[in-house]
Amino acid sequence: VIATLTNSGSTTLRAARERPMASILGLTPNLATARRLTLVWGTHPVVIEESGSINETFKRASEIVQQEGFAETGDEVVITAAAAQLQKSGPFMVFKTGSTRLLRIMKIGDD
Repeated sequence: VIATLTNSGSTTLRAARERPMASILGLTPNLATARRLTLVWGTHPVVIEESGSINETFKRASEIVQQEGFAETGDEVVITAAAAQLQKSGPFMVFKTGSTRLLRIMKIGDD
């Protein structure tokens, strides 16, 4: 499964455009985006709450992948995300529109 953490939906749209063999899970805090993604080929949108921590968000994404039935313990998941630091010493904002540049391959259960 490919899990895309997205605010606007553009990352999920780009993934769907390639017609991958893997399912695409579009995780978004934006209900309007989730509704739009229901019409996109191969996507399964889920509304999630924003988190201040990248690691917490990735952990939550892996939990949702399991809950939605797309993977089991031991399966690998590709997660894409956008993150931007608001201040040099401040926390990262995970759902930053237009800044997707994180890719993580996780094994479910190896949080």
